Amino acid sequence: MAKGIMYIDGQRVPFDGEKNVLAVIRKAGIEMPTFCYYSELSVYGACRMCVVEDERGKIDASCSMEPRDGMEIRTNTARLLRHRRMILELLLAAHDCSCTTCAKSGNCRLQELALRFGVTNIPFEDTRPHYALDETSPAIVRDPGISVSPTISPGTRRITPATRCSGTPTSASCAATACGCARSCRDRAF
Repeated sequence: MAKGIMYIDGQRVPFDGEKNVLAVIRKAGIEMPTFCYYSELSVYGACRMCVVEDERGKIDASCSMEPRDGMEIRTNTARLLRHRRMILELLLAAHDCSCTTCAKSGNCRLQELALRFGVTNIPFEDTRPHYALDETSPAIVRDPGISVSPTISPGTRRITPATRCSGTPTSASCAATACGCARSCRDRAF
């Protein structure tokens, strides 16, 4: 493992065994936004939110860069902030922005970073496919464009109650609104 000294935003930071520049940045106490990087997994580098600028002006993802002795990087230049804001705008353009009805609302990294970077509107057209609501059942309304949970991919059909559930799993309204499951509708995230 590499060992040496890096200069991050003018601050001298020693490193010893960190596998990437992102780990050294975090060791220095600098918060770096990421979506795709998890230290337990392999290096991915797809979200590009952790980009840094080196002494030559080259921009690269810090999660996929190996630290080198004498390396100088900047984490917060105007150019990098514009870059991150553009990434957020692109992510939001391809995202279902129904935040108020989302299960992760208030606990969403994308929402948090959009607010932090001042992304208030999306200058890109929404290119996601839009599906009509399925209202053929008297008991449920299906919205095929919304998923139930973060583990279900977008486009998976979501079932939303059309009637108020009594909360008992054996009642007719519960069976209809919860697709006949044996759990109480109050335990489900609609």
